[in-house]
Amino acid sequence: VAGLRQAGVAAEKIIIWDRFDRELAAAGYKISKAADGVRCRGTAEENYESGYQEKAATSGKIESRFSRIVAEQVDALISVPVLKTHDQCEVTLSLKNLKGLITDADKRLLHRLGVTGGTCDLAAAFKPAFTLMDGIWCQEGLGPLHGIPIALKDNIHTTDLPTTGGALVFDGFVPPYEATLVKQLR
Repeated sequence: VAGLRQAGVAAEKIIIWDRFDRELAAAGYKISKAADGVRCRGTAEENYESGYQEKAATSGKIESRFSRIVAEQVDALISVPVLKTHDQCEVTLSLKNLKGLITDADKRLLHRLGVTGGTCDLAAAFKPAFTLMDGIWCQEGLGPLHGIPIALKDNIHTTDLPTTGGALVFDGFVPPYEATLVKQLR
């Protein structure tokens, strides 16, 4: 937010958004629904220009009522995803970060289409202008509220886990030394 303000973006033009207020609060954000200043709110919360669009819209194979905050109030989207593991593609990077745009019912369809199907269609409709991701920490397990934060084990050398960098040629490779970062984190 400070960087946007320094770049000349008015506070009233900044919305910090996620699916639920509780997710924002858990991440340390103060919920703000006021019209003036930086706003911080969740889509699934009602009564302050949130919620989902009344009519469904289509993006590729995805037909959903999209978040009113992002679909109607945002000119440029900055995505700040949690790097996490995934059973279909090793890591999701920012690909699944846009799932908060659609209703829970439509998320089930998205899962049936697969990560490379439905989420790509969703990203085509709401392409972030910028994505900022911390590659040091990632989330393993069910997500940011259920997982255990760990050091990124597949890109950074550790002596107790294989380090493949996502390449099959390094399958099973366990480095003989730990990266300085790992030593500092331990």
